[in-house]
Amino acid sequence: MRREFKLDSNDEQYMDVKGYHWETIIEGKKLWLLVSHFPIPPGYNVTEATLAVQFPSLDYLRQGLDMCYFTPALSRADNKPIAQVNVVEQIDGRAFQRWSRHRTPQAPWDPGNDSLVTHLLLIENWLVREFERVK
Repeated sequence: MRREFKLDSNDEQYMDVKGYHWETIIEGKKLWLLVSHFPIPPGYNVTEATLAVQFPSLDYLRQGLDMCYFTPALSRADNKPIAQVNVVEQIDGRAFQRWSRHRTPQAPWDPGNDSLVTHLLLIENWLVREFERVK
């Protein structure tokens, strides 16, 4: 697994304890975390995917993380549309579907409390909430 940049030590420990197959890569000026075999909850076309998270810089704990990307592209098994997933980003030679999801002004990134761990938990929540949004 490539480790082209380091994560915060607490984030690295969490990734390893969870048993994630992860790597960090640098493509041009973009920093990416790739998590292979990321579990996808029931209701989608796949049960696992590769998750990508773009890092704004190595100082991500202060700057914050936003959005996520998946390959293969996720779709709902019931064929209902998923909003804001139409952009495709080429990452590591593969097409990733961008999930344009953001923190709100009521729940902004908190540099004292947020981390990759909290962002991954938020991504898991986005995947589950998708079925609450579109009925």
